[in-house]
Amino acid sequence: MSKVKAFTILEMLINLTIMSIIMGLIYFAYASFVKQVINYQASIDEQNELTTSYVQLRTDFFNAERIVKSYKGFKVIAYNNKEIEYKITDKFLIRRQIEMLDTLPIKKIKISTDFNSITKEDLVTKMSIGTTLFDEPIEFIITKDYAPNFKLKL
Repeated sequence: MSKVKAFTILEMLINLTIMSIIMGLIYFAYASFVKQVINYQASIDEQNELTTSYVQLRTDFFNAERIVKSYKGFKVIAYNNKEIEYKITDKFLIRRQIEMLDTLPIKKIKISTDFNSITKEDLVTKMSIGTTLFDEPIEFIITKDYAPNFKLKL
């Protein structure tokens, strides 16, 4: 009778156990990598949304002829008489222009105004917005300087 060379059941079980441990480690490393990529993408999205909102607000202030404070917000009135309405809620600064609606999560907001005695309007001169980025509080300030001839209506 000739001997056939083969693996024993014990050798197969040891091999299967070692391979299972290696596959488990590979899966754990892959799952950890995917989780880090997802968290990184979420943080980049959060930063992009905040940056976009900040740039849009600065652009609105820069292009505005005047910014008039209202009951729960303010209106940005451009030189071509287009209006952009901002409303302030407990948690958001909401920007509405025609049919477009944007939101910026906020923690606090402080608006400084000057009363224009000629136009009888409260004109926004400075805005301080507190929000969070990566669970850290940040604050940004936007100012509006009005031309002297607008203040005096010459």
